[in-house]
Amino acid sequence: MSKTKTQLKQNKQPRSAVKKETDALAWQDCTWKRVPCGRDECPICGRIRREREDHIARGEDPDSIEAAIADVDNYFQETFLSLSSDIKRQKISPGRTKGSVNTPPPPLEFILYNKVLGWRDGIYKIADESDDTSSTWLFTEAGEDLLWYANTLLAKIYRQLANRWRMEKGENPDEEYAYTGRVLAECLRILKGSLGELSAMNITQKKEFGIARLFLTALEREIISI
Repeated sequence: MSKTKTQLKQNKQPRSAVKKETDALAWQDCTWKRVPCGRDECPICGRIRREREDHIARGEDPDSIEAAIADVDNYFQETFLSLSSDIKRQKISPGRTKGSVNTPPPPLEFILYNKVLGWRDGIYKIADESDDTSSTWLFTEAGEDLLWYANTLLAKIYRQLANRWRMEKGENPDEEYAYTGRVLAECLRILKGSLGELSAMNITQKKEFGIARLFLTALEREIISI
């Protein structure tokens, strides 16, 4: 029997434990933020900087498609080696894992995902229909944030819905659940701010942005309470 929301809330960890878990995953911030931190000690930004320096040292263009392919290839090789090590350490047989892992339903089977998908598609329709004389908003900070975080919000909502699904199946993705909840709150904050700025600008789409902000605000509680 699946757990009720009340039971799930009773199983939540103390605030101090949740904060510790979200801090433990804070290094992932640069995988979803539009503007990464750029710090050398960051596992994401530091790696990108080192890869660029390696390409330059070899006389290669770090912005070329060949360099990008090489970097991705290196990343997947490292990931494969890491997974192989985990399988050996945990004595897991890859052949036995099929069917033993709970896989959440696809995104479109979640009602909330479909609601936000419709909202996201509406935002991109506004962008697609902006012509040369009404597209100045696309090049503003608010416009860039809107297009970036509209997609990020949708992806993270599915991640959180999957986390909730796993919790109802008896799994405990507590660390991921707490971190994704923080990401969702941050995406909502940025998106509402961007839409507020855009709806206050003297542009053709100001009314549409105002409506989009109202719709997103109406969904906010449902999103946060996944």
